[in-house]
Amino acid sequence: IDGSLWNDLGAGLSKEIELITSSYLEILKASNQKKNSKQNIYITVSSNTNFFSLIAKFRTIRVIFNNLFRHFKINGKLHITSRSSSNIIFREDPWVNQLRITTAALASAIAGADRIICDNITQKLGQAPDFIKRLTRNTHIILQEESRISRVQDPSGGSFYVEKLTNDLSENSWDNIKIIEEAGGIFPLISSGNFINELKENREKDIQDVIDKKVKKIGVNVFKDPDSNPINVR
Repeated sequence: IDGSLWNDLGAGLSKEIELITSSYLEILKASNQKKNSKQNIYITVSSNTNFFSLIAKFRTIRVIFNNLFRHFKINGKLHITSRSSSNIIFREDPWVNQLRITTAALASAIAGADRIICDNITQKLGQAPDFIKRLTRNTHIILQEESRISRVQDPSGGSFYVEKLTNDLSENSWDNIKIIEEAGGIFPLISSGNFINELKENREKDIQDVIDKKVKKIGVNVFKDPDSNPINVR
């Protein structure tokens, strides 16, 4: 189940979790799942530079799915892939994209992602040359070998701030999931004009906030590099 696609279309933090969960519930309805059966669930989640909120998103997904596994008596194992959101990658000054992508990858690693996909910094420009692909691969190596995140089992565990964020996000998402299910599930939702308009408005608002500098993006609308170093792409 790929929640990052919904994020690309305009789904926010809680909405992405709700759509992932509702998709899984729809699969359960159609599969006639037997009790105590084994399931491997593979989920892709968008990652961005909202550091602590991103960690809370991963933790919330685990809370909700563990509750579902217990309720439906499923022996489930969750595999979470993090993919850098297209919303943190810009055409302007692509070098700064590396900082955003690395921040998103670091938060994902702290949150315990099973896999991390870092998009190339030139994603919005064209096909990345070989040295940019190497730079992207090195992001994982630096996080694993130099910051030594993998040596700590749960780096964010015990943080009251993260725990509070997780609790609030879990409760809000769960309430909305119940509303979606009471209305018939994910299919009636995604067929709704209101839902489509909501995603579109969210996406347009994010773009306009950058244009109006309500959200500051280094190299895009503030602190532009006067000596930019362009990257040749295909």
